[in-house]
Amino acid sequence: MRIEGQAQDRDGSDDMQAIRAAGRVHWANHVRRNAHQVPVGTAVRHRGESITWAELGARLERAATVMHRLGVGPGDRVALLLTNVVEYVELTTAAMSLGAIVVPMNFRLTGHEAAFILEDSEPSILFLEQATLDLGVEASRLSATAAASILIDGPQGGHPRSFDFASLVAEGGTAPGAIDVPEDTPCLLLYTSGTTGRPKGAVLTHANMQQQTATMIRAWNLVNDSDVYLCSGPLFHAAGMGALGAFLFVGATIALHPSGAFSPADILNAVESERATILFLVPTQWHDLLAELDIERRCRTLRLVGWGSAPATLALLERIEAALPGIPNIAMFGQSELSPTTCVLDSKDAARKIGSVGKPVAAVQIRVVDDQMNDVPAGQVGEIVYRGSTLMSSYWRRPEATAEAFAGGWFHSGDLVRVDNDGFVFVVDRKKDMIISGGENIFCAELENVIVKHPCVDAVAVIGRSHERWGEVPVAVIVPSAGKTVTLEQIRGWCITESLSRFKLPRAVEIVSALDTNASGKVMKATLRQRFGRAERPAARGDVGAVGDAPP
Repeated sequence: MRIEGQAQDRDGSDDMQAIRAAGRVHWANHVRRNAHQVPVGTAVRHRGESITWAELGARLERAATVMHRLGVGPGDRVALLLTNVVEYVELTTAAMSLGAIVVPMNFRLTGHEAAFILEDSEPSILFLEQATLDLGVEASRLSATAAASILIDGPQGGHPRSFDFASLVAEGGTAPGAIDVPEDTPCLLLYTSGTTGRPKGAVLTHANMQQQTATMIRAWNLVNDSDVYLCSGPLFHAAGMGALGAFLFVGATIALHPSGAFSPADILNAVESERATILFLVPTQWHDLLAELDIERRCRTLRLVGWGSAPATLALLERIEAALPGIPNIAMFGQSELSPTTCVLDSKDAARKIGSVGKPVAAVQIRVVDDQMNDVPAGQVGEIVYRGSTLMSSYWRRPEATAEAFAGGWFHSGDLVRVDNDGFVFVVDRKKDMIISGGENIFCAELENVIVKHPCVDAVAVIGRSHERWGEVPVAVIVPSAGKTVTLEQIRGWCITESLSRFKLPRAVEIVSALDTNASGKVMKATLRQRFGRAERPAARGDVGAVGDAPP
């Protein structure tokens, strides 16, 4: 067995290296296998362009050649600040083939937020496109990153180490040859915020992602290459990235839906034009999609739908069933640190187990424990902790946070749950005090740390308020400074000047004379939730009626 461009030693060591490398269960090898076995099959479609497996394999190799020539090797980081484009798949698999670690970046971040990720991960290369160029340039300037900046869709400029991808590809070069990357090698660095407000990078390995692949194949019954997955969620999210491997493995088609504001009409058009068989949306998006006309006829190619990232009501599930009768509706639950899926709820159980996130998947073992790591009885509330083959190896450069998360030999999720006698998991609350709004995670501590610095604010507590469309929205409960007044417009404006993303901004302000605390001096948020956390009311007392359909 020989690899093109690779010299062979007399003792055959290069052949053996190639054999070991090709035998690894990696995403890049899935692409290479499909390029050989089903070369004319469609791998990826985007904006009317179809990429065959042979073409994707060739693009993988050329991208790996470019990265190799720029010095990228095992353990180096490659940051992707991109929307849903074909290059996302190409560059991800190319970097993984070199043993590098891919760092997906949220293009909705502010410059300061993106700069922190660059500073923390220290990538060798930052890939950009025209749509994300301004953010990338600002983040690079604020972080003083030494990463080579590469634009995938046009000429680049601005600093000495900036390039355009097409020119780099045209230069050619020597392919890196066979690189044996063990399955326990890190391949992804997914940033997820914590209670301190600073993001932490979850280090995921090739083995983690292959087990996630097996979970997806089982949950979505992916048995051949005939499926077409309409990937509408952003690939920088754990859910979007976590789904890719299954389709690369079975050789099915990934139809990348362009990033941007969610449009139910565009989704229905894409389902029809791509002849999609699988569609996964967050409940907010399903709510909007169901308002469209003639859904059943336009979605006749679908064989499976799904939802996740936020709770779904029984009324919503019933509306989905009425609009798409007989189509299985699978719910998925998890977190970035677990690659991400930990629980799956089958459609046959959704109505009778309303509120449940399902049962644990085969890749994980769970316990529900109290603060002393004692198991709690069925039906009682405790923290869900995990072990398993999808569990991250660590938090990137955060030994103390890693040790805290793995205390007692189990990973502490921060989710408070109860498990019924049938083994179904119900999420009750979150120790980490996180709000999920329209599928986006908003951490209360981060928002509180910004708002409390406002000159008119004496104290603040941020809670989630239930909302028919977004699931939850952040509400700031504020104690004003003496003699001062506080308005919602003031607080939102302040948060923007402090570089918070728009989706994190408070939806409402509630004014109180004091925040109730317990004997330890901690704010009693349960009381605040009871008082202010009910479904959003018509605009009054600081509620934002003007926000309209804009995401919170």
